[in-house]
Parts: sequence; structure tokens; C-alpha cells
Amino acid sequence: EYKQYGSLKSVEEILKKYSFYRCNNYTLINLFYVDGIMGNFVTVKGKQFELSRHKKKQFIEAFVAYTKGG
Repeated sequence: EYKQYGSLKSVEEILKKYSFYRCNNYTLINLFYVDGIMGNFVTVKGKQFELSRHKKKQFIEAFVAYTKGG
């Protein structure tokens, strides 16, 4: 767990090249560590994070593209 000060949007832009993706308004997740997605939750190393309605489709698309090497 890391703490960063500044807007999440600015941190998201910095970490995007390292396969981090936003799953809700307050959490960035490294797609490499995703164990699975079920319903409205993404599991990372056994810990569940809620997928927001507005981010869910884009997060799943990013995860699928990541797993296919794109």
C-alpha cells in the first residue's frame, strides 16, 4: 500500500504506463495483480475492491486487453 498526495487523476496519468487502472473514484489497481472480477468487485491478492457503475465497463475492457497482451 502506497500513499500519494495530489489528485488521483494526476497520479493515474503517471501510473497508466505501469498498467494501473481506476476501478472507482478512489482506487487505482495494477492489472498485473488482479485475481478476478465477479459482479461489481475486483479481487486483488485476496482483497476485494468495488467496481463503480461508471468505471466497470472500461475497467473490464482494460483488464481483458491487458491479459491479451495489449
